[in-house]
Amino acid sequence: MEMTPQRQQMIDAHVAETRALMADYAFQLNDLVRFALSAAQDKPHKVYYPMDPVNEAIRNWQGLSRKLAKLAAEVEQTAARLGVQPFDPEAPAGSDT
Repeated sequence: MEMTPQRQQMIDAHVAETRALMADYAFQLNDLVRFALSAAQDKPHKVYYPMDPVNEAIRNWQGLSRKLAKLAAEVEQTAARLGVQPFDPEAPAGSDT
């Protein structure tokens, strides 16, 4: 593989973006875990209607599902974009432009 400054910049940019996005996704996953743990705790507040806890549980499931689907879609888009090499290492360096 012929290494040029342009190729090195492409490699460095790819790695830096991957690391930044992985860290961001880790924080988003942590938020989902905290949401789920909070939803799993017993709420000692007053119940005004017998189905209130069930309705709250349904809202929590819908919220978790929506947030998880959004994160999964973002990860899929990122994987499609960054899950490939930024250039063909077997091709001559002149074909990178």
